[in-house]
Amino acid sequence: MRNLLNVIAVIAAALVGYALGHRSRDAGAQGDEAGPVVARFAGNALHAAGIEAQVGAQPDVLRARLATPEGRKEYVEELVRVELLARKGEEKGYHRNPDFLRRYKQEVAGLYLERDFEQEEKKRAPTDVDVRKYFDDHRAESSRPERARVAIIAFFAEDAAPRQDKRALAQATLLEVKRRAGDYYAFGNIARLKSEDPKSRSTDGELPFLGKDELSTRFGPELAEAVFGLDKPGALHDRVVETAKGFHVVKLLGRAPAYEPKFEDVRDSIQAKLANERREADLKKFMDQLWSEAHVQIDSEALSQLKL
Repeated sequence: MRNLLNVIAVIAAALVGYALGHRSRDAGAQGDEAGPVVARFAGNALHAAGIEAQVGAQPDVLRARLATPEGRKEYVEELVRVELLARKGEEKGYHRNPDFLRRYKQEVAGLYLERDFEQEEKKRAPTDVDVRKYFDDHRAESSRPERARVAIIAFFAEDAAPRQDKRALAQATLLEVKRRAGDYYAFGNIARLKSEDPKSRSTDGELPFLGKDELSTRFGPELAEAVFGLDKPGALHDRVVETAKGFHVVKLLGRAPAYEPKFEDVRDSIQAKLANERREADLKKFMDQLWSEAHVQIDSEALSQLKL
C-alpha cells in the first residue's frame, strides 16, 4: 500500500510538469537535458538536471526519502513510469482532451504571470523611504486619542415642553442608583428598564470605548466633559448631566490612554500594505496592456444569449 501511494504521489506531482516540459521540449528548451543520463527507455532518456528540477519542486517529506539509494532508485523508476504512461496517453490523443487542455492553459497562464509579472514585481518592494513617508503622512490616522468606556441612563428631551419632567425623572433615577450603590447589577438593571437610548439600553447602558469628540458628537459636549472629569473606574457622576439632547446619569467603567504608534511597531504592516497596493496597480497595468495588445472584443448580444 505504501509503494502504491508513493507511485500515485509521484505521478500526480509529475503530470503537470510532464505536460509543460513536453511542450517546452517541443519548443526547443534543453535545460532538463544537462548532466549525465540516469535512465534510458524507449529511445528516450532522463538526465540528471531534469530529475533534480523535479525533486526541487517536491515537498520536504518526499525529498527526505531520497537520502537512500533505494529511495532514489524508486523515485527515478516512478518518473520513468510517468513518462511511459504519458507517452502512451499521447498516442491515444488524450493530450488533446478538452478538460486537460483547459487545465494546461491555466497552468501556463499561472506560470507566465509568475515569471513575467510576479518575479519582476518582487524586485520593486517598497523601500524604507516609501514606508517612512507613508507613516509620516498618515500618522494621525494611526493615532488614537484617550478614550473612556461609560454606562449611561438617558432621558431625551430636545423640546422645551417635556424637559422639566425629564429632568425630574433623571434626578429621581440618579437618587435610585446612589441608594443601590452596593448592588453591582443595579445600574445595568435600571438602564435596561428606564433608559431612552435604544443602542445602549440593550447592553445595560454600557457604551464601547469612545473618545471625547465621539462622545460630544453623540450626546453633547457637556456629557463628554463630565465623563473625562471622572478618574476612577466605577465612579458615578454626582449630578445629572444636562445637554441640549436631554439628561443623563453617567457611570465611568474604564479609561484607555492615548495611543501614538512607533514607526518600528507598524513598519512591517505598512510595507505589506504598500506592496499590496502597488502590486494591484501594476497588475492592472500589466493586464490592461495585454488586453490592448490582443484587441479583445466581447459581443454583448452573444454574451446575453449564453445558456449558463
